Amino acid sequence: MNHLFIIKNFPCLSIILITVFTVCVSTNSFSTTYYSAENGDWDDDDTWSTVTFNNSTNTGTYPQTGDIVFIRGRSISAINQNNACASLTLYGGINKDTEFFIEGGYTLTVSSDLNINMNGNNKIALLWVRGSGTSAGKLVVNGNVFLTKPSGDGEVRFTADQDAIVTIAGNMTCDHDGGNKDINVKVKLKGQLNIQQNLVLDYSTSGSSSVEVHLKGDAILDVDGNIQFIANNYGKIELILDNNSTLKIAGNFIRGALGSNYGLLDCKLTSTLVYDGSAPQVFAESAGQGFDEFRYNNVVVNNSSATLPQFIMENKAGGGAIINKSIMLTDGVVETYAAAPLTIISGATANSGGQGSYVSGPLKKIGNSAFIFSVGDSTICTQLAISAPSSNTAEFTAQYFYSRHPDLSSDASLGNVSKEEYWRLDRAVTTDAVTVTLFWEDTIRSFITDYTSNDLRVAYYNGTDWTDKGQGAITSSNPGDVTSGSISSFGYFTFGSLNGINPLPIELQSFEVHLNGNRVDIRWVTASQINNDFFTIEKSRDKITFEEVAVMNGMGNSSSTIEYFEVDYEPWTGVSYYRMKQTDFDGNFTYSGIVPVEYNVNSEPGMTIFPNPSNGQGLLVSLEGLKDIEVLVILRDIVGREVWSKVMIIDTDTKVIDLYPEGRLSPGTYLATASSQRVQYNRKLLIK
Repeated sequence: MNHLFIIKNFPCLSIILITVFTVCVSTNSFSTTYYSAENGDWDDDDTWSTVTFNNSTNTGTYPQTGDIVFIRGRSISAINQNNACASLTLYGGINKDTEFFIEGGYTLTVSSDLNINMNGNNKIALLWVRGSGTSAGKLVVNGNVFLTKPSGDGEVRFTADQDAIVTIAGNMTCDHDGGNKDINVKVKLKGQLNIQQNLVLDYSTSGSSSVEVHLKGDAILDVDGNIQFIANNYGKIELILDNNSTLKIAGNFIRGALGSNYGLLDCKLTSTLVYDGSAPQVFAESAGQGFDEFRYNNVVVNNSSATLPQFIMENKAGGGAIINKSIMLTDGVVETYAAAPLTIISGATANSGGQGSYVSGPLKKIGNSAFIFSVGDSTICTQLAISAPSSNTAEFTAQYFYSRHPDLSSDASLGNVSKEEYWRLDRAVTTDAVTVTLFWEDTIRSFITDYTSNDLRVAYYNGTDWTDKGQGAITSSNPGDVTSGSISSFGYFTFGSLNGINPLPIELQSFEVHLNGNRVDIRWVTASQINNDFFTIEKSRDKITFEEVAVMNGMGNSSSTIEYFEVDYEPWTGVSYYRMKQTDFDGNFTYSGIVPVEYNVNSEPGMTIFPNPSNGQGLLVSLEGLKDIEVLVILRDIVGREVWSKVMIIDTDTKVIDLYPEGRLSPGTYLATASSQRVQYNRKLLIK
């Protein structure tokens, strides 16, 4: 620290005195290394040496925050108070076991890494956090935990027992590189092991030993990252969930590639595996290499990611995942594949899921119980159900498609079928007949207008046509469902209508925008409509902010092709972007694609109708700029029906012809179109 003093302007002094004081402050941060010397308590200075193992020389202190600790061949307990150190290493004993216990309701905090290393020795190296209720010990490791066996015949053990809680901020790695004893991690009774990054189980040697993680009783293992299996043979890595234990994983199970995907996950009958990530996860397949496999019993799907799908089945051709007892679809979409479905075996159950959680892809059920398949496609979830098959070995696989089936033809038993969605239901192994129930989640989305009469049916595709499979029962509500009669042939199913009173969805065939002189002509065609209130034509300069150009009423419900047209008489200079917004009676809406048009101020009109408006007689149309070109002129009414047409070769720069010379047009709105191979002009005509 420097201080500067300046003394001046004193009559008795003719000099300036400058004095500089320098104060040096030295700070020396250091840590002490402690070695186990005797059996005893952590906070007993007789337990430790600062020289080497088993040496009686100590400083009269015990390890505290910032200190480095080594334990070998001694039994030490942290049971009297909360304790801390920078790092902790347990070595396998040479002549005696190494044991370290944390209990008494106290916490040991390790600010860096914790290591348990056999170090070539032949005695056990054990860390045990234990105790019940308020007497339960706690271990907090702010770094990583390494359980290592480079060689030696001693066993490495890590145990969280009773109500003990272990929290690891980094990774936990079990690395077995030699020796004939196991690395064994146990979480027992109500113990908890929380790993905030990854759990790595690595067996890279040979011999009869293994790496085992075993959950017993009501134990919980919670891994916020991945669980990775690295092995060179089967039976070397085992993750076992005994009854009532729970494994939570927010990342993925990672195994070797096909052919070396070793590692056993053995979930006992009442254990629970929870996939609970906040980013998309891989749903691990059941198959493994050799005798290794993933045996699922109770699985909870609970992923909060906003990205769809939240789960992707591991290995598209690997056989998928098999659920032996139950699956709870709570949150998250599971994407499956034809060769990798999600399979619910005989006696197992699945909840009905919902819009937030379902199977997107094949879902298979085996057994003789009635079953509801919670299936969906992309962002849409719906269901299909079957009645109970007669055989316990019956296999049914369902999948939902939120799209139009390629063939919509139906036989005489049906008026029409849905263009919106369909299901596939396949049967295998047996010839059991069942009833099929199709569910609608929203009548608007499924375009169902009548669900109270017998018109709505279950339709089946026989390979050539859709045919009626009856209405054995119907739930007349929204949402609701319709059930078929007995079915013995399987394949594609959808909603059918006897009389066509359950109409098809709005189907936009085309949306066209053309510059026509100093105006823009807009034309669109719908193949069918349901609950269609009105259309809005919009335009934009930047494809982001749109303004309204015109509004036109829809036809409500229609199964016929209808043509609409509108004109923008005030186009913007330069490039503009047009789109059509279709709004239902309930306020739901959809948009067409965006079509650009470029307009220059000096553009000249190419087509003019006069008089317009008119009384329907003496109509003329003037065509300009089409000399020596073949032109087709068509006059259509408001619903797109052709009223009159003519093909001609224009032989002058301006050609005037009679428009509808056959008589008088009825009052209404019409659209006249003049088109060639390179241009198209449209004009609206109003007859009063």
